[in-house]
Amino acid sequence: MDLRRVQYWEDLSLHRWFLSDRVRNEAYREAIHRHVAAGTRVLDLGTGTGLLAMFAAQAGAAHVTAVDWSGLVPYAEEAARRSGLGARMTFVRADLREWEDAARYDLITHDLIGGFLWEENAAAILARIGARQLAPGGRILPSRVDLFLAPVALPDPVEAGFWAEPRYGLDLSSFMEVERSLVRSRLRSTVVHWRGDDGALAEPGWTAALDAYAPAPRPGELAADFVISRAGALEGVLGWFIIHFDEHTRVCTAPTAPATHWGQIFVPVASPLDVRPGDRVHVAVETSALCSEWRASATAARRSTSAQFAPVRC
Repeated sequence: MDLRRVQYWEDLSLHRWFLSDRVRNEAYREAIHRHVAAGTRVLDLGTGTGLLAMFAAQAGAAHVTAVDWSGLVPYAEEAARRSGLGARMTFVRADLREWEDAARYDLITHDLIGGFLWEENAAAILARIGARQLAPGGRILPSRVDLFLAPVALPDPVEAGFWAEPRYGLDLSSFMEVERSLVRSRLRSTVVHWRGDDGALAEPGWTAALDAYAPAPRPGELAADFVISRAGALEGVLGWFIIHFDEHTRVCTAPTAPATHWGQIFVPVASPLDVRPGDRVHVAVETSALCSEWRASATAARRSTSAQFAPVRC
């Protein structure tokens, strides 16, 4: 068991963030209530505070098994008891990469959606547990996550604006470029919470998918070609998801959609590229062996790009 990752998921500030995300929680609650009936047996993977598992119990599930590797498991179990749901729930502390159970479940719920789909081992875990534990005709929620990428220019860092204002009758704006360079030199792949599409240099494009019913895709290089629609310096790649629960419920984490705790993933390119409308560029994003760090590059596309991507509807 990776103790550093376990401790990370025991940080209650993360769970306060999750519990405050109404977009996420209402989507899960709606989908779970739609697919739980009186006899439904439910398995919740990575239960954390037990929220999704308790949604299933509230919906009338016959029994819910909730599995997590963190030390929060006994507190989630106590929360279920205090909520009057404990009699139909079992909490298990285990590593999902190794956990096995002889039971079969009608519904498997999870929130294992890390950055670029692989960081929480979601694909491998869902493929292994789904094959072993999902009953015939059963369902996994969410069932599919589509990943989109877009090349972006960075807004001026807030710190750069400090130098724009005259001070003591002196023009110190020459330091703006120094500040920009310092901020950009520290950029790493990270979660961001952009609002709007002002930084987008091209229409976003579908790049990969996590399908809960398909074999697990291997992490590696994500790549897409783009036709530039706005002039600027291509300084990074922005990634986000459309999370599909079923045909009725989905959540989009694009910067133009309602805000969620997921936000977006920003990955700086190794060498910024000046682009103009009509330019064709090839963007590649690759990961380290443990999916702990992502790197991106942007180059003039070597092969023809047939058309711009259709706008993403969230």
